[in-house]
Amino acid sequence: CRLFDIEHTLARSLAGLQLRIEQIILAHNLRYFEMN
Repeated sequence: CRLFDIEHTLARSLAGLQLRIEQIILAHNLRYFEMN
């Protein structure tokens, strides 16, 4: 049960990290398009 909790937390943090990366990429692309 403890191992499952650790894996669940890890999966959730990975999903959050992926979302953050996508937001950063989106913001970067928007800034890039505004410059051109």
